[in-house]
Amino acid sequence: MRRRRRQKDLLKLSDVLQRALKQREVFVPFEDRKLMEIWQESVGLQIATRTHPENIRRGTLFVKVATSVWMQQLQYMKKEIIEKMNRLQGGEAVRDIRFVIGEISPGPADKKRVERPIVDLDTRSLTDDDKKEIASSLSSVGDEELRDILKRVMTREKIREKKTKETKER
Repeated sequence: MRRRRRQKDLLKLSDVLQRALKQREVFVPFEDRKLMEIWQESVGLQIATRTHPENIRRGTLFVKVATSVWMQQLQYMKKEIIEKMNRLQGGEAVRDIRFVIGEISPGPADKKRVERPIVDLDTRSLTDDDKKEIASSLSSVGDEELRDILKRVMTREKIREKKTKETKER
């Protein structure tokens, strides 16, 4: 007569399946709706379109990131992201986040994304020197989306400086 295995010796079916698929090099994308929703709410739509949470194992969240620039920026935000995710989940499920560079397929976040014009401000008040300064400052930024964001910010700041200067002169 065979003895029954103890409860602690039993393996989860998902772990056995995942191991078997990995051994045969069959990779199935992980699509946990709840994780995706919490991730998007934690990091915001802009970051969510450039990242994809893969899974959580032993308290570590594995996240695929589109570029090294995004990966570097997210490293600085890691602590805040962990805190927000745990608050939204109502527990301490995430203790660490590991970022890896990979291809991000367009998902639901991309469909919801609203494209803004590169510069949604009246740039007529900018001089040619201002425009050249902004362009030269941004020439070393490789990521197109990041460059567009920085261009908007720098343009707004230049316009704000000019308006502040004009009101002081009056």
